[in-house]
Amino acid sequence: MLAATSDRVTAMPSACLHTVAHPAPSPALDHAVAVLQVMNDPAGLLTTQEQRAVAMIFMSYRDMMHVAARRVLACPADAEDVVHEIFARLPQLIRGYRHRGLGGWLRRVAVTHALMVVRRRRTHDALLGEIVDALGSDPREVDDEALRAAMVMLPVALREVVVLRFFLQLPHADIAELLELTVTASELRVHRAVRRLRDLVVTPVAPKPPRQAA
Repeated sequence: MLAATSDRVTAMPSACLHTVAHPAPSPALDHAVAVLQVMNDPAGLLTTQEQRAVAMIFMSYRDMMHVAARRVLACPADAEDVVHEIFARLPQLIRGYRHRGLGGWLRRVAVTHALMVVRRRRTHDALLGEIVDALGSDPREVDDEALRAAMVMLPVALREVVVLRFFLQLPHADIAELLELTVTASELRVHRAVRRLRDLVVTPVAPKPPRQAA
């Protein structure tokens, strides 16, 4: 298994990356989610009932989320910070939950936040260099500003696989596991992302005119 630091990709012991099973659904967890989703002011102070709801979800899912974040980040402390940040903002974030499996949703939230940490740490020029290499194009054919704009324009699903595949250099099997996809789906997303970026930013360099004989 691999995870990226700010400058390199390092192997991580498999013992640190064991899979943590999702807690079984329960009426208590469902009630905790319902309590947070009907808050009038998610950014305000929590009532005692709301604090208990956050604590119940945190105790149930923190280990699973830590493992997911650690798969992206090399440092356990960084993964712990990601988990704590998510639960500090859970009343706001949970407004986006659509009752399709709380564990899977929280796992994706953890991966997304961990990827944001990675992207903040890598210099933008280094990230662009990785993409140019992935495009297989002459660097002279790629406009840096257009590439920056194209990355922002990519749908989140495609931007995620670009970060995982080219910045973190994860194999498709790991990407599929992190994003809960099949390996084939991961490969297709990467192919679509590269093709879209190439269409948006690659401008063929015009050939030089032949030299005139003296």
